[in-house]
Amino acid sequence: MKLSYVCLSGIDDTVALPKLSGLYSKYGFLKFGVLFHLRKEGTPRYPAPNVRKRIEKAAEEASLPLSAHLCGQYLENVLTGHSRLLSDLPQCYTHVQLNFGDYASGFIDWPSVSEIAKNHKRFEFIIQFAGTEEDVPLMIRKIKNIGLLMDHSCGRGTLPHAWPDVVEGVGCGYAGGLSADNMEEQLIMLEQVVGKNHIWIDVESGIRDAKNRFSFDRAEALLAIVKRYV
Repeated sequence: MKLSYVCLSGIDDTVALPKLSGLYSKYGFLKFGVLFHLRKEGTPRYPAPNVRKRIEKAAEEASLPLSAHLCGQYLENVLTGHSRLLSDLPQCYTHVQLNFGDYASGFIDWPSVSEIAKNHKRFEFIIQFAGTEEDVPLMIRKIKNIGLLMDHSCGRGTLPHAWPDVVEGVGCGYAGGLSADNMEEQLIMLEQVVGKNHIWIDVESGIRDAKNRFSFDRAEALLAIVKRYV
């Protein structure tokens, strides 16, 4: 098993942006997830638009790769074509994650996702996914810039009873309850499932402190463990 990258998600106004640049200089396999959620903007993990612009400016100056994680109304507007968000995202965004929350796989609008990915080829699109291989349509497997984030906690940050298999023909990442406290054990379990495949992991709750602030200490502890898999 190889890790293609690690995404640290929930970048907000508690993050010292110069330290973020230093973290990337030390661990060049990182991406940083910025959550877009209209109803939650300005709360922990969900930066307000003015904070998001500061993050984007710092990312462009330091060449930090960002991933736009679209939730709620932002996601709905993109899926229905009622938003120019994807066209307007700065070049520092390399990935766009579509967070379908706790909807079952049957509620994923696969045709719209397919069309969006074809029309915006500069992005790697990631679908938050809690289904099985049988739920993924053939049309999705044929599109090179679509991947699946296997997150059976549906964004709640809890470990699964067992990690699901990769979906053949689609790049897969894994998320849900990962932290420095359990990473050694979970990487071994993941390797038993995915074999020699390349995957990525996404961590959000596991790098927050007791006050729900981004923790560089917790992030560094986690990255020190995962770096040998990169």
